Amino acid sequence: MARVSIFLVTAALVVGMIGCSGAGGSFPSSENRADDGISGGIGGGAASSGDFYNIIQIDAGNAHTVGLKSDGVVVAVGDNRYGQCNVGGWTVITQVAAGSYHTVGLKSDGTVVAAGTNVFRKCDVGGWTEIIRVAAGW
Repeated sequence: MARVSIFLVTAALVVGMIGCSGAGGSFPSSENRADDGISGGIGGGAASSGDFYNIIQIDAGNAHTVGLKSDGVVVAVGDNRYGQCNVGGWTVITQVAAGSYHTVGLKSDGTVVAAGTNVFRKCDVGGWTEIIRVAAGW
């Protein structure tokens, strides 16, 4: 699996586009777009894999993938049952990180945004300032 992930990241950096596959099948696929909380393309900002162009950074969580576009917009596909793909309003982002069931974004002004499950308060980032790098763990 690591070799596949490295290839996808390399492809994203070289051509600015990616393709995804996983337990739910390959994207894009109409059966992966059901409003079941597990696939991309559902409400709240989850994207389809067709939105993954001009990608400059990519990260993967437990069952979701997050991409940072060159214009600072964030897109996400995959399992969204905890809201981890709800990144539709994120702009002026300079870095993204995907945790198991949450997503974190660093804004150009040094503040942080987060979406997904807030177990252990991992999305309580509203007061964070002057941040220079983000990471998301379990």
